[in-house]
This record gives sequence, C-alpha cells and structure tokens, in this order.
Amino acid sequence: MGREGPTVYVAGGVASNVAGMFGTPRQARRHATALGAAAGLAAAFNTPLAAITFVLEELIGDMNSRFLGGVVLSSVFGSFVVYAIIGKQPAFNLPGVETLSWWVYLIVPLVAAFAAWMGMIFQRQTLYLRSQVKQNNKIPFWIKPAIGGLITWLIGAAVFAGTGKIGVFGLGYHDLSSALNISMVLLLRLPAG
Repeated sequence: MGREGPTVYVAGGVASNVAGMFGTPRQARRHATALGAAAGLAAAFNTPLAAITFVLEELIGDMNSRFLGGVVLSSVFGSFVVYAIIGKQPAFNLPGVETLSWWVYLIVPLVAAFAAWMGMIFQRQTLYLRSQVKQNNKIPFWIKPAIGGLITWLIGAAVFAGTGKIGVFGLGYHDLSSALNISMVLLLRLPAG
C-alpha cells in the first residue's frame, strides 16, 4: 500500500494499544484501530477526506459503518493536530487562477463527468481482473503476488523508459506538482529506427 501501509499499521497499532491500556479487550479494539488509522493517515498526508474514505473502504469494508462518526472525528482531529504543530502545509502549491471566462464554467462539469466515468471504468475493470485472477486455480496462490509485482514493475519501467519521469516509481509529488503548475515538460522517447 505504499506510504499508507506503515502509517495505517503504526497509527492503528498505537490506538489499539492505548485502548488496551484502558482495559479494552483485544477482540474489541477494531474501533480504536480504525480511529487511529484515520487520524494517522489524515495527519501524515494532510488529507482528512481521503483518510475517511480509505479507512471505511479498505479497513472496515463498509461505507455505511457504525464507525463513520468516529472515523470522521478522528480524521479531522488528526489534521488539526498537525496544523497546530507545523502550520499550514498543503500537499501541492498551485498558482493563482486568472479571471475565468464563461466557457470554463461550462466545460468543468463535462470534464468532471468524463473523469468520473473513466474512474468507474478503471475500478470495474480492475475488480473484474482481480476476481478472474482469484478464480484461476492453475496458478499457485503463493506466486500471484510476485506476478502482480512483476507486471507493475514492467508497466513502471515502460513508462519511465518512454517519459524519463522517475515519479512513476515513487510518490510522484514532484511530477504531479510540475503538471499542476503547467511546468512539466513531457518528451516521449521513442526507439530509433
């Protein structure tokens, strides 16, 4: 899970242990673990809404969970604590927006709808592929993660070879910031011949 993994494990583990110190039995610490993970993610990435969604979707597995209120509060609290300690630290600094013409207001809903549609297609195709791989009994289960890692590396290596952008192998903040500030120069390197 990238940088999110250690953040979830550490923050959730600390919250679970604190709940244990106050007498909560090990079997009843799921709520504390979810709250700690939400606070930790919101603090580490300065993204309270993403932390709420991530915890409910990935850890709890239910967007209508009884944990919703607590996850929202702990996520917001985690963001406030970081803001109080280190101040305003946006993930991306964007340039000021010039005066917009009417056509920008007209096209934004269309772009948003198209992006949402593409995201939905990507998610459905990914989930379909995942179910197909899970059902495939010809490949031993223990080698499936290695195959997934190899495919991911091949895609990353191909993108790096074609663009020269190293962000594909890491967090990508520098490349994304450059793209958002319209200062990214993208040159596709095509093989000679």
